[in-house]
Amino acid sequence: MRGFTLIETTVVLALMLMLAGLGATLSFAFLSTQRLAAAAETVAAEIAQARSDAFTQTDDQAHGVAVFTDHVVRFAGTTYATRVPSKDVTTDLPGPVTLSGLTEIVFPSGSLRPVMDGTFTLKDGDQSYFIHVSPYGVVEWEKGTE
Repeated sequence: MRGFTLIETTVVLALMLMLAGLGATLSFAFLSTQRLAAAAETVAAEIAQARSDAFTQTDDQAHGVAVFTDHVVRFAGTTYATRVPSKDVTTDLPGPVTLSGLTEIVFPSGSLRPVMDGTFTLKDGDQSYFIHVSPYGVVEWEKGTE
């Protein structure tokens, strides 16, 4: 007789299922990490654009960024609360994040320096990214360690 026994087939099937499960677990972790990195990059890019708009005196007013759990709003005005809503630019984040630290930053018209420097912290599970804005307006982001 030729062929495979029931035990051989069962062992091969069990090994394939274990490899598929491991692959799925690693894929979900990788996607979560990439989604958070993309969110941090989006926030940093919006801050840099707001700084540029303020420096070039676009609309002759201050410009800023407000960060929420699922989107970022680049606005014209001295604060998010007193902004000109018709000039808002809203960008969705790739996935929901948990925020701590700063949630808003503003650059006065004609300046590269923010009104207040600080750090935005974006978290998703045990992963985190820090977006630092220096007193001189330099924007840097880095992966955090837990």
